[in-house]
Amino acid sequence: ELSSSNASTSSSRPDPAQTSNRPVVLVLARMDSASFFHDLALGADVPLSGLLVMLAAVDLLSEWGYTHPHDAHDADSDEDANWGPKGSRIAFAVLSGEDWGYMGSRHLIQDLEEGSDSVGGVRLDDVKTIVELGELGLAFTAGRKAQVYVHTERTPESESVALLNALRKGAEGSDASFERPSAHVPGVPPSSYTSFLKLPKRTF
Repeated sequence: ELSSSNASTSSSRPDPAQTSNRPVVLVLARMDSASFFHDLALGADVPLSGLLVMLAAVDLLSEWGYTHPHDAHDADSDEDANWGPKGSRIAFAVLSGEDWGYMGSRHLIQDLEEGSDSVGGVRLDDVKTIVELGELGLAFTAGRKAQVYVHTERTPESESVALLNALRKGAEGSDASFERPSAHVPGVPPSSYTSFLKLPKRTF
């Protein structure tokens, strides 16, 4: 794991020659919280629940052997893999300082633009899909089924639908469901992803 002052990133790092042309799915989560009363900024539901889900995903992917470069091409079916770019690498970024003007995500963008060592040489142009894990702890209440809302950009619609379908398929047999928010919700709410939306030119 490599880290910069406001963002920590982790990804498998095989031979660069095998990955230089492979797109990146960037997964984001926050690592700290803020409050007017600092001692009360516990952050158990927000944002640490998203970070815990990220760590669980890293553990599962490692257990399944996804860290090997060729495994990204060995999905059981094209349908399971088409929510993100084919043969993608997955990079994880843990952000701090987001409650102060999105410092962590802005610093991460700077490192990606420079292809810094702190992000394993990944460049911003490599990033084709971004998934942010937010207030997931609030979805789980004892005695009722967990309902997780998936906020997406309205375009491209096809990729958003494919991602939602992949999440629903993964949740089959569990006590969780994935739903889109009301049609009255205009796209993505304020989040770390907002920093990426403000870029004048982007590839995702």
